[in-house]
Amino acid sequence: MFEFHRRIDWDANATTSVSASVRREMVRILESIHGNPSSPHRIAHDAAEVLEDARMLVGSALGVEPTSIHFTAGATEAANQVLRGAVRLPGSCRRILTSPTEHASVLATLEDLERSEGVQVVRLPVDSRGVLDLRVLEDAFSEPADLVCCMLANNETGVVQDVGAVVEVAHRRGARVFCDVVQALGKMPVDLAAMDVDFANISAHKIHGPKGIGALYVKSGCALPALHTGGHQEEGRRAGTEAVHDIAGLAQALRDLPRQLGNCEGVRAVRKEFEEGLSRILPEVEFASGRGTGLCNTVHARFPGIPNSVLLGWLDHQGIAVSAGSACNTSSDRPSHVLTAMGRKETAARESLRFSLDPALSPRLLRRQARIVLGKIDDYLRGKVPDVQLLTPATLSPLLQDPRVLVVDARHSVDRKWIPPLSRAVQISWPFGSHLEELPKDRFVVFVCQVGFDAPILAWKLRKSRKGPVGFLAGGMMAWKCSPNNRSNPN
Repeated sequence: MFEFHRRIDWDANATTSVSASVRREMVRILESIHGNPSSPHRIAHDAAEVLEDARMLVGSALGVEPTSIHFTAGATEAANQVLRGAVRLPGSCRRILTSPTEHASVLATLEDLERSEGVQVVRLPVDSRGVLDLRVLEDAFSEPADLVCCMLANNETGVVQDVGAVVEVAHRRGARVFCDVVQALGKMPVDLAAMDVDFANISAHKIHGPKGIGALYVKSGCALPALHTGGHQEEGRRAGTEAVHDIAGLAQALRDLPRQLGNCEGVRAVRKEFEEGLSRILPEVEFASGRGTGLCNTVHARFPGIPNSVLLGWLDHQGIAVSAGSACNTSSDRPSHVLTAMGRKETAARESLRFSLDPALSPRLLRRQARIVLGKIDDYLRGKVPDVQLLTPATLSPLLQDPRVLVVDARHSVDRKWIPPLSRAVQISWPFGSHLEELPKDRFVVFVCQVGFDAPILAWKLRKSRKGPVGFLAGGMMAWKCSPNNRSNPN
């Protein structure tokens, strides 16, 4: 019997496909409305009308007034505007409190403000589930602060914070609150007015809209300098001609959101069944935030003793997309900052995978997908997989001079400038998979990449088409560089 199924995308927290209705709406705008919304004539008025309709839709979806919504090129830009603007206001004390589990766009910006502008950033601890301790937050106000950063739902673990309680503490102490609601949108009700936050951001591509468009919420009466200057657009808060077709795509994605929210309880039930299935086939599996908590669609599981890159590569080989954490951090060898903030050891972080289901799909379809994913994980755990060898820097070193071994360097050119290739390595370029047929069949092929995720995927693909030995370097060239025997001589 042949087994056929489409690719399964269980990495919805990273991004989602553009829906058919969003594509149709964007094409309609591109074909019929081309005016600059800031111009005075009728053609421009049509474009301006699209913008204002979209602004009303975003405001309605978030429970706030349309005038408080400003379009940006994405959630990262919106976060930058809030963080950089907060410390530029007259009378600012230049002190910001944050959770250490915030998205990289927040934490990296705060690190830059510390280095470049001397801003004091206080990273408040979270408990083992990733929840902010309100008593610690109270204590942190022993000195004044301008801003508190607290995301509603974590993109890696799915844990949901009590933002309303955080706002109550912050406002009582005279600070404002920035809430990243990017991952929560479409997976739980989001009412910014009820939470009483001062700033928030959203992103279209997380809810089946286009990439490169998002929105910033600024509560009425809150001052916030512009990040981009040079025009009056967006009430002076974001200069530059608006991307009308992208904004229309965001609006259409929000029109479709009630149906997705209607799926959430069914999705949560599938998630529960999937967690129970994982526990049956691997009783020692651990869940980052506990079973059944947090976002309806997110499972963050640790597979003790199994490097996440190996299992991720095997699942990708089977047509199943999952992730080892945030898509914004996959070029770094550092373990997840979210898990380490929760007290997990580095080993545990490197054995963890995130499964994020798409709430726009029907629970019935997700349940079928869950059975397939569980089956493929079970196959791996039972050894029903082709033999692919995992090599550490220590085990690879003696093989480098063996003429029967072919090391294949599957990295981008910028990565090779940072860490030079291994001796005698064959360098292949993107797309890496297109070069597999060119590799000799009489050699032991060992793939290396930068941080250990591309290499196992390529190894599984090559192993499918040949009987000879295939391997990959665990942890990639970052692990090689950090290995004690190789720090002085990468080759």
